[in-house]
Amino acid sequence: LGIGKAAGATITLIPEEFPENKVPVSKVAAILAGSIVKRLAMDRDHGVAVMAEGLVEKLDIREEDLGQYDRDEMGRMRLSEIHLGEILKAAVRKILDRWNLKITVVDKDIGYELRAADPIPFDVEYTRNLGYGAIRFLLSGGSGSTIAAYLGHLTPVPFEDLVDPETGKAKIRPVDINSATYEVARKYMIRLEPQDFQGNNLPSLCDVLKARPEEFREVFAPAVS
Repeated sequence: LGIGKAAGATITLIPEEFPENKVPVSKVAAILAGSIVKRLAMDRDHGVAVMAEGLVEKLDIREEDLGQYDRDEMGRMRLSEIHLGEILKAAVRKILDRWNLKITVVDKDIGYELRAADPIPFDVEYTRNLGYGAIRFLLSGGSGSTIAAYLGHLTPVPFEDLVDPETGKAKIRPVDINSATYEVARKYMIRLEPQDFQGNNLPSLCDVLKARPEEFREVFAPAVS
């Protein structure tokens, strides 16, 4: 989410915005295709969609399609092995091909090149603080913890506090979609909203596809449900 905000991406999708356990690929594709159509209605023929790899675990992809991918020692899918971009690109094209809308969609997995990017001053200061705190903690006889920076203090956090006792896996801290941080991100996205299906917005969106209003609603309604 932070990458999408900082980069000024057209739309950013994260798993937390989908409350259901499994999300149809067609729904995510409708959101992305709807963003493309809305962008075209604004006379903008380009855009960037950022998608968190955690979406893979939310998408209702057939298990047999995932059988070819490696899993880790705990049986979990290696998210880096799933080609999320290819899956969604094909689904988006399927929607837009209905109206013969020819566009170019390029998918790009951002991984090691992002992690290996040169640090900014904040990164250097932050890691120096953490490194100092870690050595100080070890020299004082501490162990079994990681160091966290909070409100100007360096605090050891025991490893056991980071693990979910029921699953034995590291606890996941999800994005709060009711927070101001998410609200800011959402407000800057260009994506279909409920008001786009009525009033003066709908005709301009239909013009992009040369679609009838009822057709548009049928295909893109899942994007706002």
